[in-house]
Amino acid sequence: MRYAIVVGCFLAGVLGASCGDISVFHDDGGAGASAGDSGRGGGAAGTGAGAAGTAAAGAAGAGPAGAAGSGAAGAAGTGAAGAAGTGAAGAAGIGAAGAAGSGAAGAAGSGAAGAAGTGPAGASGGGGAPGCRRELLTNGAFELGMSAWNEAPQGTPLVRRFDDPEVASHQVAPQSGLYVLRLGAPSNNYVVHYVEQHADIPLGALELTISGQLQIRTDEPPDDVYDEAYVQLFDESTPSSPLFRSAPRWSNLTPASNWTSFSFAVNVASVAGKQMVFRIVADLDTSIPTYFYFDTLSVAVTRCSGSP
Repeated sequence: MRYAIVVGCFLAGVLGASCGDISVFHDDGGAGASAGDSGRGGGAAGTGAGAAGTAAAGAAGAGPAGAAGSGAAGAAGTGAAGAAGTGAAGAAGIGAAGAAGSGAAGAAGSGAAGAAGTGPAGASGGGGAPGCRRELLTNGAFELGMSAWNEAPQGTPLVRRFDDPEVASHQVAPQSGLYVLRLGAPSNNYVVHYVEQHADIPLGALELTISGQLQIRTDEPPDDVYDEAYVQLFDESTPSSPLFRSAPRWSNLTPASNWTSFSFAVNVASVAGKQMVFRIVADLDTSIPTYFYFDTLSVAVTRCSGSP
């Protein structure tokens, strides 16, 4: 204390004042007590500010609480800020990220991959021998004339245009295109008309379907079969042993003035991998003719091993 009084009097002299103008403060008395009261008051004010911060938000409470002091206000400010900040951040961040991220990724990823991968693999893998199902005839609608076909008797015009006089006299318009196949003609002898071509039965073939369109014109009396037509499939080395004998047969007793479709299946498992001959035949008697018109013929493999 003495050193403080001496220094104070010295400074007072410099400033033109007397030592009596200097007040002395002690750490444990008078003015110190008032200062302490002020400090406690500041603490109370800080506490209030902390409470207000708790109600409003963490950010609002943290400012006033820090400025006011380190007493109760500090504790209140910290509590409010922690509760409000952590709760909001946790709910918004984790919830939104989890729902949006896992939901979208799961649905899009697994759905697209499954559909694209499984579909093509099943179609190409389950079909049996490669290229088994296919059309075996060439020029089945006769639009290229006799191209790909052989005929008998040689030199007889069996494929004709729609405007051929004999075709026009029967009022036959091609079922497709401009040409038709016509078997039959007046004759003084029994005669056979036919056209044929090779058909390669693919490996793995089990069944094929023979189909086409037919019209019949005849002057024969309807009392018996005089002329008839049918189809055959046989090995060229054994033409007298056709693969099937139960195919439809058409005759002068089944005239058809409009195009009539036909279709039947043939089991070819025993000749798969072989070259066969497909033939359309008309057996004709003498004198009165019957005409068999064919168009849009097809010999197609429709069932193969390893497929339904």
